[in-house]
Amino acid sequence: MNNPRRMELGMKIADSIALICPIIAGTPVMIQAATVAFQTANTTVVFDEAKSWTVLSLTRNGKGIISAPSSGQGTVIADPDWAGSVHGNEVVHSFSITVDGTPAAYSPNATYSGSSLAFTRSTTLATVLDLTSVMTVTDAGISETVTLTRISDEQITTAYGFLGSRDNRLTGYASYSLNGSLTDSGTTVANDGGNAHMNSGAIAVAQYDPALGDGLVSIIEQGAELGLHHFIWDRDFDNKLYAQMSLLQGAGTIGETWTIRQKIRYFDATLENWQAIAAALVPEPVSTALLLPFAGILLRRKDHQRN
Repeated sequence: MNNPRRMELGMKIADSIALICPIIAGTPVMIQAATVAFQTANTTVVFDEAKSWTVLSLTRNGKGIISAPSSGQGTVIADPDWAGSVHGNEVVHSFSITVDGTPAAYSPNATYSGSSLAFTRSTTLATVLDLTSVMTVTDAGISETVTLTRISDEQITTAYGFLGSRDNRLTGYASYSLNGSLTDSGTTVANDGGNAHMNSGAIAVAQYDPALGDGLVSIIEQGAELGLHHFIWDRDFDNKLYAQMSLLQGAGTIGETWTIRQKIRYFDATLENWQAIAAALVPEPVSTALLLPFAGILLRRKDHQRN
């Protein structure tokens, strides 16, 4: 039976492709997608229209934190085709920009400066989930709240609540439980496409550059109860952090809604104290029920994650 929502979204996807690649005199012509930059005192975050307005790059004090343009960011699912960010199959319905609490008009390729900037977007992932994301950028870090609503009962085979490329220089990692206790640590230096899986109960993962002495910690403030499991994909061009949420996977009921939230905080530290400094940034999450067990182990293998 024809699904009217699927047909509508299919037409929107086709329209989006036509906007990026129109045909002039029978020949496809690529048009450069727009970007938007948010700038605080020490950080610059660039959003990319071609990636459904997810993050393209992030620099802090001139040092790259996200710098792999081919790597996806944000919320990504498979049903079984991948959807979200660089994978495509994500229709943007609307977006807005706020600078220091005041709505700002959108201008392609513009830079917006302030102490607190917010990018809000409404999208659909595949034909399965409606998504609303509010990402706030400050000099201390990034906070993102995502609301997901089921619009079909189709099977979701893989669900990453948040995934994010991290620059390849950030080779040290440490994971933390609810109270900031260290659960495991190691390095991602093999660049072989293997995965470093975090131990059970980890709600935060810090990644650190031992040479430049800086890093960031990514904290799941809401959504740990959805079968949260972290791992890092160790590649030669980035060390990509995944927050998989297994209870979002499988078949679902139309109308089901979840809210998930991630907070990223930056830090500067020495090789001797970086794990303790990162631990101090891990607060009690909003929701922690039903943390699912996982036997943490460093696995040098290629799993089924995508870019």
